[in-house]
Amino acid sequence: MNSALVFRHFESKEEIFKAAVVEPLKEIMAKTMDPGPLPTSKEEMTKTKREHTVVSISQMLQALTSAAPLLGVVLFADRQEGASFWDEHISAIFAMGGSRVRQGFGTWSHRNFDPEFATKLVFGMCLGLAMDSYFTGTPLDADAAAEGVTDLLLEGLRER
Repeated sequence: MNSALVFRHFESKEEIFKAAVVEPLKEIMAKTMDPGPLPTSKEEMTKTKREHTVVSISQMLQALTSAAPLLGVVLFADRQEGASFWDEHISAIFAMGGSRVRQGFGTWSHRNFDPEFATKLVFGMCLGLAMDSYFTGTPLDADAAAEGVTDLLLEGLRER
């Protein structure tokens, strides 16, 4: 495809970048924002807390694994563009995750913690696993990894 044809559809390199990288990444990240409905009763929450956590983390792992090739470009190619994307999309994931965890407070026994901080930690673990998969070329079993992350999150590293 020649550049004249490309610029017939896009006015600038920035528009091409947004169409080719930013917009697909936004779609992928939006999937992490909707992990499904929360349980409605204390009994259901207690019974399914681990299941819901595994599903949410698995979805985040799948989204971040898909996003890995684009995420670095969007976040680090231009600091201002990266900060804008982070503020609009990644920070929204932290806020939503924190909100979802707060909704479950009182339905299970846990020590006091900051739900948004916990969401950032989980996101960081998921991002690290996704980037490791991308750079090593090793496929990531999102469900198995989600089980492991959930176990660490809910049970910690203490001997049982």
